[in-house]
Amino acid sequence: MAYIILSLLFYVIMVVINALANIIPINGQTTGEISNKLEVLITPASYAFMIWGIIYILLAIWLARGFMRKYRVITYSKTNSILFILTCILNAAWILVWHYEFFALSVAVILLLLLTLLFLYKAIKSASDRLFDILPFSIYIVNISYYLTYIEMHLTEPLWTVSLLAIGGILGIFFRIFEKDWAYVLVIIWAYMAIAIKNWASAQAVSYSALFISLLLLILVFIPIKRKRDKKGCWLFSSTLFKGENLPLCPRFLLHLQYRRRFLLRNRNSLPKAHSEKAQPS
Repeated sequence: MAYIILSLLFYVIMVVINALANIIPINGQTTGEISNKLEVLITPASYAFMIWGIIYILLAIWLARGFMRKYRVITYSKTNSILFILTCILNAAWILVWHYEFFALSVAVILLLLLTLLFLYKAIKSASDRLFDILPFSIYIVNISYYLTYIEMHLTEPLWTVSLLAIGGILGIFFRIFEKDWAYVLVIIWAYMAIAIKNWASAQAVSYSALFISLLLLILVFIPIKRKRDKKGCWLFSSTLFKGENLPLCPRFLLHLQYRRRFLLRNRNSLPKAHSEKAQPS
């Protein structure tokens, strides 16, 4: 119960700080105004930032689903709760250091946030393959990764921007092939289309690069990627430690265990009687 209360509390604190950052605003400037002051080519059109509202709504739904018994073990487990609370703290901390323009510190905070999100993503995915269990964090990771593009490098700006777009495309390919995560790829496409629109008149090399990578990623989304199979052809989701051996888990194996358990439960009273009858002399 404590993890549920703490997770909800820190989620509310994170959302309130993000809202106040633009309502007050903190330090007299909104989050978007600071981004516009930096004038980097990889800044997308303003409509792309609407996705933050979607992220917070998805996180709220993910927390609400945790009240259902079958999802509680995923949402409010000790590890996942601690990691989620830490993401809320780092998110709120980043807003504060960003608004006071401590950009070097903001990079350190956002790197910690990204690492924490990746650990949470892997922890959730190891426990569940349901789309909605990982969807909020797929989108979250993409957006946090995107903010790292404000790090300044000693390269010409168009070249640096195209390099960052390529790195983002490689990450999209990685998540699509190895994590089977198409939502991550779609969010990258969303951001890259906005970058192309924003820079169409001033930096066409950036726009064309963003469109080209978006097209490649879109094609990859529609290419079916199969999971690894075992020799019997069943899906190999994970493994568990059972009597010192790694035992592969697949639907066929789990179904067999379920049927075996039902058989034993139905016959637990009749089996001892049968044995006792055999033991009596004729």
